[in-house]
Amino acid sequence: MTLKAVRILKECDIIVNPGSNKENGLAFKIASQVLAMEKKIILEVD
Repeated sequence: MTLKAVRILKECDIIVNPGSNKENGLAFKIASQVLAMEKKIILEVD
């Protein structure tokens, strides 16, 4: 994940996650390592 991506995700209040189970997504797992996801609204879309 680039520093630019981290900066942009930190500025967002809502994160859209493809799929119905966020724990299974690789991108979500990577983002969770650098962001405080409990402060974000996660929208799961199929």
